Amino acid sequence: MHSHSASLTLYRRILDNRWIPAATSGVLLGLSFPCNPEQPLAIFFQPAWAHAALVPLLVSLREGNFWQGFRAGLLTGFMQTMIALYWIGHTQG
Repeated sequence: MHSHSASLTLYRRILDNRWIPAATSGVLLGLSFPCNPEQPLAIFFQPAWAHAALVPLLVSLREGNFWQGFRAGLLTGFMQTMIALYWIGHTQG
């Protein structure tokens, strides 16, 4: 019974974590940028992701103070930038 309660506690901690929705928003925003069509993962880069990308971030901002929201937004922007920055190198010739 101990392992069941430990796994339930871990599951609850993951759901309560504010960083997972913020990181998910950043990944979805990054995937909404176009990519090189020859890239093997090009099927995942779709502009439609932008329509739903901010929902996880906004859900994570329901509770908390200004600084927690600031850090969540910073993480979202960082994740989006790291995923979407590659195309700058492809367009600079």
